[in-house]
Amino acid sequence: MIRFTILAGVLPAALVAAPGPLSPAEALGAFQVEPGALVELAAAEPLVSDPVALCFGDVGRMFVVEGRSYPQLGESPLTLGTVALLEDADGDGRFEKRTTFADGFTFPNGILPWGGGVFLTCAPDIWFLKDTTGDGRADVRQIVLTGFGTESSSEQLRVASPTLGPDGWVYITSGLTDAKVTSPLHPSRLAVKGKRQDGRFHPETFVYESLAGAGQFGQCFDALGHRFVSSNRNPLMHVVLSPDILKRNPHFAFTETVENVVPVAARVYPISPDTTAATYIPSLINQQHTGTYTSASGICIRGGSAFICEPAQNLVQRQRLRPSGATFLAEHPTPGRDFLASPDQWFRPVHTTVGPDGALYVCDMVRQYIDHPRYLPEPIRGKLPFRAGTDKGRIWRVVQLGVAAEKQTVEARAAALKTLQLSQGKPGDAPPLAKLERLANSSDARLRFQAALQLGQVQDAKKTKPLAQVLSARVDDKWTRAAVFSSMGDWSVELLDELANQRLPKRQSLAPALAALGQFIAKTRSPQETGGVVSRHLDADFGWREHERTALLGGIIDGSSSSVADLVAGQPKASAN
Repeated sequence: MIRFTILAGVLPAALVAAPGPLSPAEALGAFQVEPGALVELAAAEPLVSDPVALCFGDVGRMFVVEGRSYPQLGESPLTLGTVALLEDADGDGRFEKRTTFADGFTFPNGILPWGGGVFLTCAPDIWFLKDTTGDGRADVRQIVLTGFGTESSSEQLRVASPTLGPDGWVYITSGLTDAKVTSPLHPSRLAVKGKRQDGRFHPETFVYESLAGAGQFGQCFDALGHRFVSSNRNPLMHVVLSPDILKRNPHFAFTETVENVVPVAARVYPISPDTTAATYIPSLINQQHTGTYTSASGICIRGGSAFICEPAQNLVQRQRLRPSGATFLAEHPTPGRDFLASPDQWFRPVHTTVGPDGALYVCDMVRQYIDHPRYLPEPIRGKLPFRAGTDKGRIWRVVQLGVAAEKQTVEARAAALKTLQLSQGKPGDAPPLAKLERLANSSDARLRFQAALQLGQVQDAKKTKPLAQVLSARVDDKWTRAAVFSSMGDWSVELLDELANQRLPKRQSLAPALAALGQFIAKTRSPQETGGVVSRHLDADFGWREHERTALLGGIIDGSSSSVADLVAGQPKASAN
């Protein structure tokens, strides 16, 4: 009865006829844009419709994925999904020529240029498409990987966002679905399972691996190879570590791999009426969703800023990033207004990318409703025109005046490669210990973090000195502690001794690290060895502050099955002679 009453109240609001979409010219004039940015129309209907992703190929041609089948309303999915090839023949920045590159897909949603063709994500498959005849149509249509989940609640939750990493592998987001991936080109290979995990594949061998992170629709790398993903309420997640890194120390109870650089459900500033799905869902009606992220997607990073689409509220937000320890902090540069927003409820930005000209390109799906019907109460589903707008679509070009296009030096690419190798837990040979010792003393927290990760490959107790240096510099940072503890191996006592040797008058408190080290020592060393640590390090003359001795003792107690008294009593008695 309560549910019926609630629905009776929201149904009339849901069924009020919304105004039709603005024309391309009207939409351009209606934008509220951040000062210093200029919006231009790059393409519009009838040349393109339902754009959900794009990439650039050779000579500036644009490949556009058209999600014309969205949403699925019947039992069987439509096969209206298309890849369009757009060309700007006269070089004026407006695309005027279209060729249907490939069609007949269900729900294509991501594209990446490769080898003269493109990779296309369309669950359960990843396709390679290529035109070998020069007519603008793909005569090569090959499934290179398959087994990505399609059993999710909607087509929004599928493998997506193929992105070339600085290591030459192609990274994809899971869409928060499971997978059992095989390659039809290599039938003898075993399937690779993924439990709501992102993945990567080699674009030539099609070897596939599951990774840390669980992105929904949106993925990018910054200039130094840090990987970011997004999902509805999580606008920007930095994938900091791989589970493989953490598994190096089985006694380290730390499972986090991503940092929410932009907070979960962060503020947005729409200038359009509220039409988010939460408005019509009884369990969410009394929760605040309007004005917070509900559909974060289509992220990219340019010039130190992250651009995040929020199609449900008709805007694109910019967040300025700055390094913070091993990861980043984000700040909204213009509180109270967003980078690009429209009062037009049909403006549905779902994807951003940086073009070869350095401009930001935005895919605008132009739909009256962007939410999937399955996320709305049944009485509403059959009464709303969910496919209104399938004949429309725009691609906007946004230039930030005074911001130069990003260029990566050879050194930056090399740094990115190393960073990525480490973050995925598949590093090459570690640099010499002397080099890692120098990096451990760097003023750059990110270099210290990478040095700590690489020290995990060094099988020498001498590595505990640079590890102690890294830990002392940012003991308050959980990612620094994770890097150090995952890399210390069996040398927990030696690391504790090195920390004691590096005591400085104005240093940070090492209590968080000492508590963890106490547990490691108690769990991995004999009672006699642990008792020796207690006797040496809890001595008042040893130099630890009182609260640090307490933290170390507490860690040892938590990790030991013996009492401290028994541990100390187990020490050899001094000789009477």
